[in-house]
Amino acid sequence: MTELNNFYEGYIAGLTDGEGSFNVTIQKSKSQKLGFYPHPRFEINMHEKETKLMEFLKSVFPFGKVFNKTNESVRKKGRKASDTVRFYVWGIVDCQKLIEFFTTYQLICKSKDFELWKKCIEIMKKNKHLTRYDFLKICKLRDKMNKPKEKKLKTYRDYFYFKKFFEMQGPNF
Repeated sequence: MTELNNFYEGYIAGLTDGEGSFNVTIQKSKSQKLGFYPHPRFEINMHEKETKLMEFLKSVFPFGKVFNKTNESVRKKGRKASDTVRFYVWGIVDCQKLIEFFTTYQLICKSKDFELWKKCIEIMKKNKHLTRYDFLKICKLRDKMNKPKEKKLKTYRDYFYFKKFFEMQGPNF
């Protein structure tokens, strides 16, 4: 990471509190015994006019990526291009580098999400996410992140979905 003064580090923490998102996506995976794999991810989405700011974040965290959705190949998806730009970091190793930063420059609004995200990464770092029990533990933590809307809470929760899925697979799955 680039050396910064306290002003910029505080600015990045504040920007994250306002616009950042710590999450874990769950994807299907044929190579994993469980059939699914959790991916930790951090992102900040802003209007494309903030592209220089996203490039600044990329210079501070060289393991991250800047993605401008107007450059995305959206025509084949039948949608209009969005006018947003995103800075994101994914994967266990790179997300651990962010943990170091946000442990030093603490968050206020997103501190709960950060702590839950950090617990998920700790489980993954030890390869425990490859077991049903710890995979479900990640799902339970994930369900608490990013202030889920009430409607979503009533209709879809990863923990209950995957718990039911694993029960249907039987004990030797």
